[in-house]
Amino acid sequence: MRTHILTLLSASVLITACSNEPTQQQNTASSPSESTQISCAFDDLNAQLDQTLQQQIKQSINQNNHQLIDKTKLAELVSQFRINTSNITENNNTCSAQLSINIGNEILHLASQNAPLLKTGNPVDLITRSLNNSNIRFDGQNFVLPITYTVTNNTITISDNNFNQTSNLIAQAVLPAGVKDMISVNGREISREAALNQLLQPKPVPKLEETAQNDETTSADETWEDDTPTQPKPKKEVDTDSSNPNKPEILKPEPALNVISDSELDNARQANRTANYNIKYAWQKIPPDIQQSLTEDQRAWESNKRQSCRSVATKGKSSNERQYLQTQCDTRMTKERVEYLNGYSIE
Repeated sequence: MRTHILTLLSASVLITACSNEPTQQQNTASSPSESTQISCAFDDLNAQLDQTLQQQIKQSINQNNHQLIDKTKLAELVSQFRINTSNITENNNTCSAQLSINIGNEILHLASQNAPLLKTGNPVDLITRSLNNSNIRFDGQNFVLPITYTVTNNTITISDNNFNQTSNLIAQAVLPAGVKDMISVNGREISREAALNQLLQPKPVPKLEETAQNDETTSADETWEDDTPTQPKPKKEVDTDSSNPNKPEILKPEPALNVISDSELDNARQANRTANYNIKYAWQKIPPDIQQSLTEDQRAWESNKRQSCRSVATKGKSSNERQYLQTQCDTRMTKERVEYLNGYSIE
């Protein structure tokens, strides 16, 4: 009887062990999926994405050697970005997620404010144009984009181009935010605010026009009178009638000498007015202390231009032609001077 009971107990244990084996195998089979899912959404994911983003932005910024940029200042601003991931999934050992990058309003505002100093345009406009027909969205402060990546030993490797495109775009857009607080303009240190004020709100030209008037500057539009060479008066061709010596003389004027039409002269005058506007604007962009140092040189240039263009005008055979030649000369020399003065601009 005892032997029979022991036999039954042994059989029961064996049956129980056999019945539990499929359950253990089932649990073991499900663990890789759970492990893979955890690896795509591990705790350090956002921190690694943030570090990778900052490294790529800094690398892009370091490739720009613009002398007005403080790269340390810009790196500090970039370090304030905030990253978040959502909708994390796994498929064939490849992870997918939606990434949100908050760059904040402060850095965009500063970049927009300083953009004129670098001539880069409004950063938000740059971003909007670059993301046209893209699956990357920007709402004014946040970039939202899909990314794919793989994970090995809790270290990510980004495997799509969205992330790289966004990091490069951010680097371009926020670059003006890193303009130095003090910048060098023609060897002189001035504050960033002063440079912006001079660029965006130019002061009136100090005594430039008054100086020109005091020097009796001759405008290219002036009427030629006493200061032009005397042109020979038309000769009189006398029509006489030998049969009637008392018949009055009939004067036949020589053909007109004008070879420059009124419309051509008007076009030349318009071009000259544009050149004169440009030189005033170029002068306005020069810092006041540099303007003062250039005053004598500007006077000498005005005098030389006046004499040179008067000399050129003497080659004209008519009033229109003389004015045309002088105007053309004045315009050409003024354009050359604008290029010279632009070298002293804060831009």
